[in-house]
Amino acid sequence: MIRQAQPTDYEAIKDIDEKLTIDTQKISERDYLSNMERSGFLVQNTFTLEKFEKEITTTFLVTEIEEKIVGYLRIEDATYLDKERPAIVYKPELVESQIKKPYKYLDRISLLPEYRGRKLASKMLTAAEKLLKNEEVGYLYSFVVVSPITNTASIIFHDYNGFERVDISKTFTFAGFENYQSFKYCKKLL
Repeated sequence: MIRQAQPTDYEAIKDIDEKLTIDTQKISERDYLSNMERSGFLVQNTFTLEKFEKEITTTFLVTEIEEKIVGYLRIEDATYLDKERPAIVYKPELVESQIKKPYKYLDRISLLPEYRGRKLASKMLTAAEKLLKNEEVGYLYSFVVVSPITNTASIIFHDYNGFERVDISKTFTFAGFENYQSFKYCKKLL
């Protein structure tokens, strides 16, 4: 079952975040790096109760199986996307569209590893898109890390679910990573 997150979901969502957030100190270990690239990961765990309580009024969905939260999706208003970022642009028309139509940012989509392969993340995304279309949101943006570690699972998810690559950032320091780079993805909703 996919539903809106509730205040009582905090501990379960925090647990998912902690399990899936990459340990930047371990990416030099070959087996750890390979496993994280293949299975997917979250960058930078900044999840607090205070932040959660503010965000559950936005598009914040959970997937529940047998009364257990196994995944979640969080979408934010992202006014910081209005600022240009140093990047190599693939689709200039999608960069310009941010300013023309309302848009939102897919901040996180997470699913416990033992529940993957059932299209649950895609179902959460579809449910969120329906809500966003009702709000007349035209575009959904997302970032996926590609360096110094590549989130291959997330790239496959975005490509499979109809996102287009807008750009690739130039390298910078972010979330404990040196030489960080990410794809910016966009999906047209309206």
